[in-house]
Amino acid sequence: MFGVNAMSTGSDLISYQNLMAILDCLPDGIAVTNNRGEYLLVNRAYEALVGVKANEILGKSVQYLLDKGYISAPAVTHLVLREKKRVSIIQKMKLTGKELLLTGNPIFDGNGNIALVASTLQDVTELNQTKEELERRSRESQVFQAELNRLRHQQKKDNLIFRSKAMAQVVELAERVAPFDTTILLTGESGVGKEIIARLIHNLSPRASAPFVEVNCAAIPPGLIEAELFGYEEGAFTGARKKGKPGLFEVAHQGTLFLDEVAELAPQTQADLLRVLQNKKVRRVGGTALIEVDVRIIAATNKNLAEQVQKGAFREDLYYRLNVVPITIPPLRRRKEDIVPLVVYFLEKYNRKYGLNKTIAPEVLQSFFAYDWPGNVRELEHTVERLLLTSPGPEITLASLAQPTVPGKPELEFLSLNGYLESMERQLLENLFRSLPSTRQLARVLRVNQSTVVRKLRKYGITKEKS
Repeated sequence: MFGVNAMSTGSDLISYQNLMAILDCLPDGIAVTNNRGEYLLVNRAYEALVGVKANEILGKSVQYLLDKGYISAPAVTHLVLREKKRVSIIQKMKLTGKELLLTGNPIFDGNGNIALVASTLQDVTELNQTKEELERRSRESQVFQAELNRLRHQQKKDNLIFRSKAMAQVVELAERVAPFDTTILLTGESGVGKEIIARLIHNLSPRASAPFVEVNCAAIPPGLIEAELFGYEEGAFTGARKKGKPGLFEVAHQGTLFLDEVAELAPQTQADLLRVLQNKKVRRVGGTALIEVDVRIIAATNKNLAEQVQKGAFREDLYYRLNVVPITIPPLRRRKEDIVPLVVYFLEKYNRKYGLNKTIAPEVLQSFFAYDWPGNVRELEHTVERLLLTSPGPEITLASLAQPTVPGKPELEFLSLNGYLESMERQLLENLFRSLPSTRQLARVLRVNQSTVVRKLRKYGITKEKS
């Protein structure tokens, strides 16, 4: 090799032909040049990877391949000769299109000068393709994960039916504070959906997998509320269980405790609740041991707590403890855009529950818009359920509303069909178009052609901005 016919390895001799046979078996390209950059040896893999034949380049300088455009500058051999150390670069071969990892190694003589440069060429084309494929799949996986998270997030909001800006702002605030472990006070009239917002906050919080425990403070007798909240020990009072009972604070450990109608708590219970919020420990009724609890508090009330504080009916220090993040849920009469989607939701819900397939007439929806709904969403839901069950035909009509008043039935204002002239038609279209996302759905609700809806909207100058 290199001017000799054999190289010695102990007692064995490897001929140049045998050495080349060995090198030709290697999958990596091998090239050896002298210190002038002239090729002395290349194997078959080198020929295949670079796209040149050995007899074309042996004895020629690396510069020859550069001049021919077979390889790109800088050549790894030149880098090794210049830097006098091992060098690795990645280049794409112009003839074969393959991307190669080129590694040049200097071989020094006895005087410390470079005598030879031995280079290896590894095909990284498939490796890079695999890397790109993995990166592509990773990006797709991130997209799928983001979509999955969005769907999971949406699933937690599926029971929130609204289209109004007022409710959108409430939900946005609830989503914003949900991840943070702070106390929240929900205010609003009875029936507006405080419990639904509380569950949303819990479901979107880090505590989502832990219990959500709801207690209606107004529904438990004053003498029992402390035992329910804080638990009791054996023999604490007549009728107490033998082994005692954990309170709702313990049950909600690491989760969320929803205190609905918190304004109804007795003064002593308010003091005990404040102590738990400060110390994060409860003492069971009749007990002496303190039990640590990790609970997020969401309180709710339909009263003005600030006024209750002024009247002396609610502790001021507890009020400030609960009112860290206040969220006020508007009544239904101030967000009538939500009436149609809520009616559609409740209609589907109770049709499915009772095995019915009834629809609701547009004029009934119009009468819903004229009513103030003092019971809010809860009253609307019960009204839809009642009308669904009591209407004689396949459609809930004004005749259904005209039935004799029954206890608890709202006195809904309604007009006869003959009374729906232009003014009522315009009001109907405005109310419905504000609540529905498209003219196609509006046409479906009104049971007319979409072209008819478009024509009437144009006639009255009704647009999304104005409706």
